[in-house]
Amino acid sequence: MNLASVTPSQTDKDSVSNFGAAFITASYSGSGNKVIELPKETQGSFFLVEADHPGEGIFEIDGLDNSDTPYFTILKKQGAYSGIRIGADTQKLKIVSETSWSIKIAAADSLKWLTSPTKGNTDEPFILPSSAKDIILQVDYAGKGDFALIQNGTVKLFEHSGPYKGSVTIPLAQDIRHDSSIIQIFAQGEWTIK
Repeated sequence: MNLASVTPSQTDKDSVSNFGAAFITASYSGSGNKVIELPKETQGSFFLVEADHPGEGIFEIDGLDNSDTPYFTILKKQGAYSGIRIGADTQKLKIVSETSWSIKIAAADSLKWLTSPTKGNTDEPFILPSSAKDIILQVDYAGKGDFALIQNGTVKLFEHSGPYKGSVTIPLAQDIRHDSSIIQIFAQGEWTIK
């Protein structure tokens, strides 16, 4: 089944709240290393991390556990960065940077649906509607870095280094097909998914 044939059902739309509680978008900015407190609703939930780092050097965002120890890395890049990543189940983030940065934290209910066609030029997460069959994505990636698709934060569906034009199948066996899921796109250049 191609992506154009997959549309969000009412059940899909109703299930978006399963990814996490709604909350008002929170904005943070600074320079250098810092620990930031997130809205309480991020605990036990997926959430969006929209990050901008115009400077040079390492830029890293880690989720902290209850003892303020980093336990998962949301982002680790060298140099300038602008994109959106998925975070999960933490109320604190540790920012590592040598220069200025800004971050917005938004609820998972602000995710857009992955529909045909969807275009972008950096990292961005989407919600993939449920389907009773395999979904075949037509991918056109013009970037020089890696292009990858990760489902629900853990399942690597596809990874390719450099430009790619071809199909990617999201098989029934690897997908929670009876529910919608979060697909994180990792990219360093223009991409289109149909």
